[in-house]
Amino acid sequence: MKWTSQESVLHLHGELRKARGEHYPDKVYTSGSQEIALGDLCEGGSQLRPHIVWFGEEVPLITDAKALVQAASHLLVIGTSLNVYPAAGLVHHAPYGCEKILIDPDTFS
Repeated sequence: MKWTSQESVLHLHGELRKARGEHYPDKVYTSGSQEIALGDLCEGGSQLRPHIVWFGEEVPLITDAKALVQAASHLLVIGTSLNVYPAAGLVHHAPYGCEKILIDPDTFS
């Protein structure tokens, strides 16, 4: 999911074109289309991994996302069934009167 405002884009679940060390989440590298291989290490020496949130992992930007949703006048949610939490619960933080649009690709299959 991407959460946007005029000033910023928040990639709630990370970005596939970036990598980070397994034990150094704050040091992020741009990987582009280059694959990450076993043995590719970050500057700190730990294995590189995609800069994404896997199922079961904590969502580090959830607090920032809540703040953006709470300030939204319009909320566009694309590519989710709203079944996986905590991200699915973000729509409930939108203020009263906020226009919400959900595009769920599963409804078109």
